[in-house]
Amino acid sequence: MLDLNWDLALIDAAECWMTPLLRSAPMIVVSVATVPGLWALDHALHVTGRATTAICVLLGPSTKKWPKSLHNATPPAVRAVDVAERLFTVPLDASLGLSGLNPDPLPTHLVAACQTIFDRVVEDTKGTENHVSI
Repeated sequence: MLDLNWDLALIDAAECWMTPLLRSAPMIVVSVATVPGLWALDHALHVTGRATTAICVLLGPSTKKWPKSLHNATPPAVRAVDVAERLFTVPLDASLGLSGLNPDPLPTHLVAACQTIFDRVVEDTKGTENHVSI
């Protein structure tokens, strides 16, 4: 797993050790459920060329609870990911946002949301060199 808070275009152009991973490994792109977050997600999908294979995660409410303005601001590539059932939401947790991870168990609603994403990664990687399993 790579947690990249870097410009993906720079990684792609740099031809460094991360470039092959950026191009072929299972990709989960995480952003926040805001207008700028949706556009950042759209940018990441276009820069990597992985719009049809990336799994996208938005931190915030489920898409059913989004205000109309957020739905209206959703870029076409992000809409396509949603239609392809590759867009997931994970609720924000105020206590984790404040204190970060600690030895306590994660809240069950977060575990459930992440399990759904993990199950999708496992399904997507079956039969490939990148197969994920426990």
